[in-house]
Amino acid sequence: MIRQITVVIPNYKTPNLIRRVVGGLLRYYPYVRLLLIDNNSKDSSRKYIRRMVDRDHNIRAIFNHINAGHGPAMHQGVLLSETRLVCLIDSDCIFRRSGFLEGMASYFSNPKVYAAGEKVLVDAGGNTSKKGTPYILPSRMMIDRQKYWKLPPFNHHGAPAVVNMQGALKRGYLLVNVPKLGKYIHHPGRGLLKGGSHKKFGISGWNPKKAYHPKKGQSAKQRLKNARPVILGEWR
Repeated sequence: MIRQITVVIPNYKTPNLIRRVVGGLLRYYPYVRLLLIDNNSKDSSRKYIRRMVDRDHNIRAIFNHINAGHGPAMHQGVLLSETRLVCLIDSDCIFRRSGFLEGMASYFSNPKVYAAGEKVLVDAGGNTSKKGTPYILPSRMMIDRQKYWKLPPFNHHGAPAVVNMQGALKRGYLLVNVPKLGKYIHHPGRGLLKGGSHKKFGISGWNPKKAYHPKKGQSAKQRLKNARPVILGEWR
């Protein structure tokens, strides 16, 4: 089962977080395919990522020459992955126990399932709401890579998978909520203004009142135009 999954973790200026999340993942899944994507961090992130690629042959990396944005980095991860299932993880996640990859993957025995993770409702701007469109939060999300190619790609705005999942719903694909996901992998939200983690790592918060309207976000192709990605490592 694990051989059928690639874990993708984008990074931008979170050297301490990327160390923690990679260390946690490899503690429970030392043989999983892991793809690390760095959006031109000017800190120690790349030194750490390069060291991990050099010492573990099942880790690959993409180094972009610009900050292409979170959504385009996710898109790059899907492009380079070769497995049917791709698990997208934010760098500020904390692993608590094993079993979540197998648990998420089990939902894809249903051929209609496109994405699994923490399901919420979002409004037209991509903000969580009591009423709206079903949405799987991309911070801890597994998708069917084969279905992804039939949908609009992830883009740059604050909820990078909104347009993608709207397309999935139109095609009749299912978005599945994974119960008790936080017991396996916790997402403290270091980007939130009141999140405890982002202050610890010196990362400024984002404004939750800001609208992230899908039509205003640049496409992955536009954002990646000048990325000039360098790919490191080989799969086992």
